[in-house]
Amino acid sequence: MLDWLIIGGGMLGTTISNYLVNAYGVPASQVRVLDPHDEPLAQWNRYTGNTGMRYMRSAQIHHVDVEPFSLRDYMNARPSPDNYIRPYRRPAYDLFQTHTALTIEQGNLADLRLKGTAEFIMSTKGGMRVETSDGDIRARRVVLAIGRTALNVPQWAQPLRENGAPVHHIFDWNFDLHALPPDEHTVVIGGGITAGQVALHLTAQQPQSVTLLMRHPISEADFDSSPCWLGPTCSGMFRRAPTPEARRQVITEARNRGSMSSDVAKQVRDALRDGTLSRTEGDVVNATCDNEQVTLHLANGANLTADRVLLATGFNMARPGGAWLDEVIDWFGLPAAACGYPVADQKLCWGAGIYVSGALAELELGPPSGNIVGGRLAAERLRDVLR
Repeated sequence: MLDWLIIGGGMLGTTISNYLVNAYGVPASQVRVLDPHDEPLAQWNRYTGNTGMRYMRSAQIHHVDVEPFSLRDYMNARPSPDNYIRPYRRPAYDLFQTHTALTIEQGNLADLRLKGTAEFIMSTKGGMRVETSDGDIRARRVVLAIGRTALNVPQWAQPLRENGAPVHHIFDWNFDLHALPPDEHTVVIGGGITAGQVALHLTAQQPQSVTLLMRHPISEADFDSSPCWLGPTCSGMFRRAPTPEARRQVITEARNRGSMSSDVAKQVRDALRDGTLSRTEGDVVNATCDNEQVTLHLANGANLTADRVLLATGFNMARPGGAWLDEVIDWFGLPAAACGYPVADQKLCWGAGIYVSGALAELELGPPSGNIVGGRLAAERLRDVLR
């Protein structure tokens, strides 16, 4: 029987496994990470690779390693003006990826992986039994490190996608931003940093053939939530929120959804100014496809026609896990807030030896829980379990 089984091998699960084995001294033989993909961070690499990002939105102290300044030291050992961007010395995406791969290699984290998908959890003598697509696994403790994967697809887009129209969500598993044919007129839909990054990437390949469709003017925020939420002032205020519903309201208000970092916003404005990128403000109410061209019908009465439409509309904010986690909640009687998210204790225990992290832990950890730094925040709470 394992001491720890982590369900999810993305940024969260990889970080937590690194802390358990290489910071807290749990024997590697007692920790496993269950994930359906062949390599660590497969989904993260796919998603981020499809944004065309050049620099991370997170600060240099946010990474998968257990040493807080590991990424900073890695950057400083390889001095280059392209390593980071101000403010906050946010690291280059390629450098972050190389550092992450090195951390996984040096920490032997790939050796902890088990390939499979969780299908159910039940209690057994001395711990838990996790039913997976590749057999049962027994562990004393289970950590849910699953992120949001349900895509936010507007209702008008769903029938077009089902009928094979050229309407893609940039996080579709079979979509590759870098394989798009040249000389197309592309409409990128979204108002946040991902939409800006995708539009800039395509504009560099196809000047004057990309339109960015936004519901609102460009909004700037360097992070998707204030760094204050990592410190005692904001985190203390969050802990004092009297109910899960009050905490949900704090999280909703704290997130800078639909915003771009200042560098991406400037690049978008520069591209608009020099005419290499176009921008339209409006809301799509309906869409049609004829002769492989998509026509977007906007609420203001205007129409926008494109050879291809890319949805940079992020993820559905409903609780991750879907139907199989619903069954686990019912089986154990696990407490959940009105929004469907777990109500866990300070050690992130949801009940019966099941622990949460990432988005599932946000009612305990606050707005940053689902970000890169959320892996460290969760690992620090799990250290108290070991004590």
